[in-house]
Amino acid sequence: MPYKSRWRVDVPDTHLASIPGSGASASPEEGEGFAWDELSTPELADRNLALNYSSGTTGRPKGVEITHKNYVANLLQFTYIERLHPNYEAKRARKRCLCFLPMYHSMAQMIMIAATLALNTPVYIMPKFNFIQMLGYTQKYRITDYVVVPPIVVALAKHPAVKKFDLSSVEDIGCGAAPLGKKVSEQLQALWPPGKVNSRQGYGMTE
Repeated sequence: MPYKSRWRVDVPDTHLASIPGSGASASPEEGEGFAWDELSTPELADRNLALNYSSGTTGRPKGVEITHKNYVANLLQFTYIERLHPNYEAKRARKRCLCFLPMYHSMAQMIMIAATLALNTPVYIMPKFNFIQMLGYTQKYRITDYVVVPPIVVALAKHPAVKKFDLSSVEDIGCGAAPLGKKVSEQLQALWPPGKVNSRQGYGMTE
């Protein structure tokens, strides 16, 4: 009997937009040449999809084997939570993400490639992280969602350049990879009117 996956993800026509001149994503012509394996059996679904590199939660830093099934399960978890938002459709219509974290890390990889693809969310890709450029792109492209790590939260909360940019489009901030202290989280949220932005912590359990 042919294996039928219980999961289906609708893929939109457009999704990733590299910052002009960055060369950070493939052209439409290159994308036409991509090929995808048919995962027609449970064994194929359990095949490794990626090696996500971990800082070493359970010991030394290592590459962690992530299967197709792992990836899809995490994708469904993330998108389910997104759809719980009381004004989900309106929020989705204005949602824009800026990717500046490395895509070899599970957080940027899963959220910026897989989850945003399923949600049809535009993603603007920076070729490398630069804090001032991040602020400028947020203002220019009206970015609504940040996916960050604690050092970026500290910079947002304390760097004097932050006040020179219009970050009013930001609505949600998700932080992961390491614990985030309550004080700096409150300092971050204070950049916006009370109640506008809620910073959340995630624990990915790559290992």
